[in-house]
Amino acid sequence: MISSKNPILVKFIKFIMVGCLNAVVDVGILNILIFTTGLGDKGGLFYGLFKGISFAAAVTNSYFFNKLWVFKGQGDRKEVIQFSTFLIISIVGLFINVSVSTVVATYVSVILVSQKLWPTVSAMIGSTAGFMWNFLGYNYIVFKGKK
Repeated sequence: MISSKNPILVKFIKFIMVGCLNAVVDVGILNILIFTTGLGDKGGLFYGLFKGISFAAAVTNSYFFNKLWVFKGQGDRKEVIQFSTFLIISIVGLFINVSVSTVVATYVSVILVSQKLWPTVSAMIGSTAGFMWNFLGYNYIVFKGKK
């Protein structure tokens, strides 16, 4: 009933679900890297590097779920152009995500959240900022067009 009245809402709900999965991948890999290396637990360069790695894994997951489920059958561009555009939007999202989470981890979260939780809280704030950019970019640029 919702899908016939508001297809953008259905896409957004699916996108949220994929985004939650991507956040688990992102934060999970980030924390595994921090835990296994003992580095990056105080922000700075290693945190930024690890966040970039974890984001890259999440964005790969994102492409497949968005292409095959959220925006299934949408888009009238050739596959190479669509993937390239997805990558460009995602790279801007990467910059937003990593920049926001690194600034929060380095300058804000240490003050506001317990030391054990701040990497995760910072990552989630960065992920949220990137999430909004990505939905708009994927919906209105990458997968635009009719089914």
